[in-house]
Formats: sequence, structure tokens, C-alpha cells
Amino acid sequence: MGIAWLYAGHPALVKNGYAEKFEELSRQYPPSSSDVSKWTGSELMKMIGILGLSGLEPALREQEFLPENPEEESPFGSLDASELEEVFEDSGVPRIEIDAIKVALRYLKGEFTNVSVKA
Repeated sequence: MGIAWLYAGHPALVKNGYAEKFEELSRQYPPSSSDVSKWTGSELMKMIGILGLSGLEPALREQEFLPENPEEESPFGSLDASELEEVFEDSGVPRIEIDAIKVALRYLKGEFTNVSVKA
């Protein structure tokens, strides 16, 4: 299984070193393997850790997407791309990290498939 969809559709993420991180994400979370809309705060933090997006944590806490109790459900997984833009608007989070989390959320919801392509 590869992440051809990342190479094909998101060259800026590949260029900025996210390919290996998305490979790891795809190993731990095959597309549509879990209902991301029901993820707990700890599951969300694990995904953020895999992708190396620690800069997102303060903005997520400020917007109450990371519950105080990490075992409580986070509403984060029910967001769409435009809602994510609003969450991180004026947050100081680098654009590449915002793009990475948006792509990760779409991947986890099954919008991309892992297919192999020849380079």
C-alpha cells in the first residue's frame, strides 16, 4: 500500500517532508478504519503526533476541540475543510500544518485511497 494520492494531489506536503508521516498514518489508520467523528481527544493527539503537528495543539485547545478529559469525544472529526480554516484562522499555525491536518482528516474519512503508482 502506498500513498500515491499524496504525491499526486499534494506536492507541497511531500516537498515539506510529510510523505513519511502520512505513510505512518496510513499504516496505523487505514482509510475509513475508524469513525474519526467519534475520536477522543487522545486519539486526535496521537494522530497529530504521528504527523508532527504539535503547533496545532494550542489552537485546538483554544477552540475546545481537545477536551480536558482526553478520553472524551472531540468534535474535531466532524469538521469539514472550510470549518477547519475557521478554527485555525489567525492562530499563527503555519499554513503547511493547516494543509496537513486538512488532508489527514479527509484521508481518515476515506476521501483518498491508498493505491500504488509507478514513479
